[in-house]
Amino acid sequence: MQLPPLADQHEVRASLVNTLGQVVLSRTVPFTAAGATAEFATQGLAAGVHMLRLQADNQLLTQQVVLEQTLTSGLLAHNSAGES
Repeated sequence: MQLPPLADQHEVRASLVNTLGQVVLSRTVPFTAAGATAEFATQGLAAGVHMLRLQADNQLLTQQVVLEQTLTSGLLAHNSAGES
């Protein structure tokens, strides 16, 4: 997922939340004038629907993602629009 640039932001907090509301992965992502791009290692996480929450100060973006089990590399994540 890519974030557009936000004025005066230097980092964004990214959290992956399972269907029980538990944060299963969380980290801070550097934020530049061009925005932010990040990849997350999902090995060891349960397949299924999760919510990716991105927070920068008082702005919050939530995106549904689906983690799918693959035969070769563990889990594959894609958002509800089908983007990997």
